[in-house]
Amino acid sequence: MSDERLSVTIASSGTKSGGIDLRNATVAGYILPATFTGTGMTFEVSADGVTYTAHSASSVTVAQGKAYAFPAEVMAFPWVKLVSGSTESAQRTIAITRKR
Repeated sequence: MSDERLSVTIASSGTKSGGIDLRNATVAGYILPATFTGTGMTFEVSADGVTYTAHSASSVTVAQGKAYAFPAEVMAFPWVKLVSGSTESAQRTIAITRKR
């Protein structure tokens, strides 16, 4: 099993990150920056990395500078986007970790 680190961004005035490849990942998590303004995180999932749909069963209350595991329900999909509960006032870079 190898540890991998990458990052995704949520654009200024945006709510959604770019797609995160979870194919073959056994566990994965994300670390929010200290400047993150959203207090909730939901997820969009995809089977192909192109067409995303809201995952209605998963939402997480989040705080600035904290780390979270992806919910098991989200890990069932090969691709995911993070969706902030609030519009971010500046670009936010979110660290992603995954084990394959």
